[in-house]
Amino acid sequence: MRKSEKIYQMALRMRRKKNKFAEKILIMILKVIFNFDIQTPADIDTSVQFVHNGMGCVIHPKTIIKANCFIYQNVTIGGNTKIIDGKKTNQGAPIIEEGCIIYSGACIAGPIIIGKNSIIGANVVVTQDIPDNSIVKNASIIIKQKKGL
Repeated sequence: MRKSEKIYQMALRMRRKKNKFAEKILIMILKVIFNFDIQTPADIDTSVQFVHNGMGCVIHPKTIIKANCFIYQNVTIGGNTKIIDGKKTNQGAPIIEEGCIIYSGACIAGPIIIGKNSIIGANVVVTQDIPDNSIVKNASIIIKQKKGL
């Protein structure tokens, strides 16, 4: 387990113990030292590995990341907002299934599901669901996989 993962696990324990001050201090340490923006409400399995200590990663607080995933540096996993009647509404956050690998610089946005054992290539922007056992290296691959070509 990497240092950033240990600090995040400690922050989760502080959240369960209702010690908000210690939780915020630990989250602040992650932001300052590792430039890792993650919040404790995110549902992240303990087996998830943030390669390079999650350097530069941003994780939405409502994201769900399941077991045995690898997330490299500078990955953004965020939700979508939509303006309805002049008010911003959160449309949801991504769900990343078991065994996924997300390489450097990838951006996953919206209430989407990344299927089991999928690989998201470096610097790819994903805005739609990805089926199980897929490799996504650019937008055209996503379209081909969705249509079954």
